[in-house]
Amino acid sequence: MSTTAVRGIGFDLVDVPAFAGQLARPGTTMLRNFTPAERRHAAAGGGAAAGGVAAVETISASSGESFHQQAAAGAPGDSSRASSADSQARHLAARWAAKEALVKAWSGSRFGRPRLLATVDYQDIEVVTDHVGRPRIVLHGPIAEHLRDATIHVSLTHDGDTAGAFVIIEG
Repeated sequence: MSTTAVRGIGFDLVDVPAFAGQLARPGTTMLRNFTPAERRHAAAGGGAAAGGVAAVETISASSGESFHQQAAAGAPGDSSRASSADSQARHLAARWAAKEALVKAWSGSRFGRPRLLATVDYQDIEVVTDHVGRPRIVLHGPIAEHLRDATIHVSLTHDGDTAGAFVIIEG
């Protein structure tokens, strides 16, 4: 019988309105922390069939308007783009929480030892979902090499103004 040990536990909460404000800030680079697939998934409402309405990268394109300015503009009398932007921010906030929780779990697993990476590229921590919407973390780049033998469990949530994630690293 093979046994695995918990190497690290991480948890993070994100204030969704504050996070949305950060996305809306002119010149923000926050969206660079998400892969194109994560942005498409959030733009589609984060559901299992996340195929794509107006993608986040389109909403935050180079028109000079912020994320929420463009979303709020929409078509006359159409509030769907504003609610779409809120939904996108909520889903991206949950993914941001997962990325932060993974870093906390990994860092906690190394207590008392030197850091292995000076910085972490958050695009190297990708949150994907299967056909029914169950999340999984896929690692790329240097962090993937350091955690190649680990099993990573993730749980995401968003309710009202809060998004959160819990990560367990085993191995």
